[in-house]
Amino acid sequence: MANKSLVEQYYQILNINPECSWEELRRAYKKQIQKWHPDRFASNSSDKEAEAAGDKIKNINNAFNYFLKYYNDNGYLPPIRNNELDISRKENVHVAENKATRPSENKHSPHQTRIKTKENRSFSFYLIITATTALIYLLATLEDKESQLPYRDPTIHIESRNQGSDENKINTPSTNSEEHAGKAISEDSSSDDRYFTFGSSIGDVIAAQGQPTKIDGDTWYYGKATVSFKDGVVVGWKRDSDTPLKINIDIN
Repeated sequence: MANKSLVEQYYQILNINPECSWEELRRAYKKQIQKWHPDRFASNSSDKEAEAAGDKIKNINNAFNYFLKYYNDNGYLPPIRNNELDISRKENVHVAENKATRPSENKHSPHQTRIKTKENRSFSFYLIITATTALIYLLATLEDKESQLPYRDPTIHIESRNQGSDENKINTPSTNSEEHAGKAISEDSSSDDRYFTFGSSIGDVIAAQGQPTKIDGDTWYYGKATVSFKDGVVVGWKRDSDTPLKINIDIN
């Protein structure tokens, strides 16, 4: 895995195709958590196997947290770009080799080159003269039109414009600050609406509450508060005022 990118390693840790959807990745994460949970290696395995399982769980959580943050920021999972870069590099090398091996059938003699250079200069000079003439004609036309317009006193125009601005100030409702404050309150209130409840997956708990401070079997600790799991889903919890849990219970 040394030659693979970090994103490709994370996909391999979760044992999922890089072209998967977000739901498929969540299911793969849950499957890997259940497969490598340390409780499965606590009684019937050696200390080395249990330690390896703990390291595996850490790698799985790191991979999922990376994908979770990327998905929340961008709305899609990160693609693997190393292969695309390698392909583009190979294509560029192939094009360069073709150019190097292509016969020089389009080469011109020095005499033909000088003729073409003179023709290009003549054409450029013609374009400059044409553009300059058109610009002079346009400016002269605008000056004629302005000279035909009736005279207007600029002071009258300034006074009428100031009166219009004063009327707009009087008639404009002073609710912009209130609307801005209301918008700010609504944005703040909806900044983080993640929560978990009975039946939520491990990924949902991590997305809402973050990484636990301690894991003991199927019990996750957040300070003195705990969340209990069974078969990878939430079955209960214990609240603590110092570390409040983001729980939502729907009562129908």
